[in-house]
Amino acid sequence: MGDYRVGETISFTIRITNTGDVVINTLPQEDRFSRIFLQYQSASPLPTPTTFAGGIIRWPDLLAGDPDGLGISETVSVDVYFTTAADRSLLPAISTCSSSGHTPNLARSVRATSSAGTVVEDADDTSCDAVEILNPTAVTLAGRSMNQTDSGVLLRWETINELDILGFKAAPEK
Repeated sequence: MGDYRVGETISFTIRITNTGDVVINTLPQEDRFSRIFLQYQSASPLPTPTTFAGGIIRWPDLLAGDPDGLGISETVSVDVYFTTAADRSLLPAISTCSSSGHTPNLARSVRATSSAGTVVEDADDTSCDAVEILNPTAVTLAGRSMNQTDSGVLLRWETINELDILGFKAAPEK
């Protein structure tokens, strides 16, 4: 999907297409994400209720109020907006659908129903996309050390490449 910096707004569009042979009458949907790396901003349509926990946004029925349901080959879409929150560049994959350095967004249609009953879930009922979130001040270290001295702690580090580094700022003492 692309590379983003911490603090940027990103969006995922979830498209659900009825590939079956019956009209879907109810279509529950959920969107799972890591709250460490993505902060929920908004969605269209709004999830109901608008509160969610644990990095899961839920829509009890995307077809609510549509008496015709989701016909064969018809599509419904959801747009979800997030603010990127933390750098993932040096971390391992956190799901089977994302690679190292990327944070996933996992969309699932769960327990959809038709006039024939509950729609059988299969592999295409789950979809994943992932983004790389970078902090422009993050550096890759070639080496580092820390030694206790009489006057405090001595930190030493060496970066792999300092071409794009403007400098380092010490944190204030607590």
